[in-house]
Amino acid sequence: MKTEDRKQLLSKLLQNPNLDQGAVEYLRVLLVRYDVVTRDEGNPQHVCSYFLPFNPETGKIFMIHHLKTELWLIPGGHVDPDETPWEAAVREWHEELGETISEEQLRGPFAFTITPMSNPQRQPNCAIHFDIWLYAQTDGSGFVINEKELGETMWLSVDEAIEKTTDGNTKKALKSFKSYNLNL
Repeated sequence: MKTEDRKQLLSKLLQNPNLDQGAVEYLRVLLVRYDVVTRDEGNPQHVCSYFLPFNPETGKIFMIHHLKTELWLIPGGHVDPDETPWEAAVREWHEELGETISEEQLRGPFAFTITPMSNPQRQPNCAIHFDIWLYAQTDGSGFVINEKELGETMWLSVDEAIEKTTDGNTKKALKSFKSYNLNL
C-alpha cells in the first residue's frame, strides 16, 4: 500500500468517531512500522476489506456462507499489494458476486475490527487481520455467485444477520452498520 493510500485510509478511519480508535492506533503503528502490509507481501499482520451489499428498498443485507471458514459472513478478502481497501472491495465484489461496482459506490468505513486468526495450519501467513468494513447499495440483480468460494447466500435484515452469524467481529460490524444507518 502506497504512502498516500495509507494516509487516506487512516484519515477515513479517524473521521468516524464511532470506530474503536485504539484499534485504529494499532493499525497506524503497523502502517508506520512496516513497508509491507499485505498477506501476499509476506506480512502475517495485514489489511482486509469487507464489503456489505445493502438493498435500501428492502433494508436487507447480503450474507454469505463462506466455504473455507464455514461461517456466515459479509463478503470480503485480503488487500493485494499496491491496492487500497476500496480497490480490494471492488475487485473482490466482482470475484465473489460477479457484479462490477466502482470505488465511488462504496460507503464507509462503517466499522474497523482486528481479528486474530485462530487456524495457522490452514492459513500459515495469517496471524492478524485489520478489517475495514465498507458497504454499497445494490438490489443484487447482477449477482453471479462464485460457487468455489461461497456456499449458501441470503438477503437478511440486519437483526436477522446479527442472529445468523457466529463470528464475533461480523456481529460487531453489523451492529455498527445498524447505528451508522439509523433508519434500519
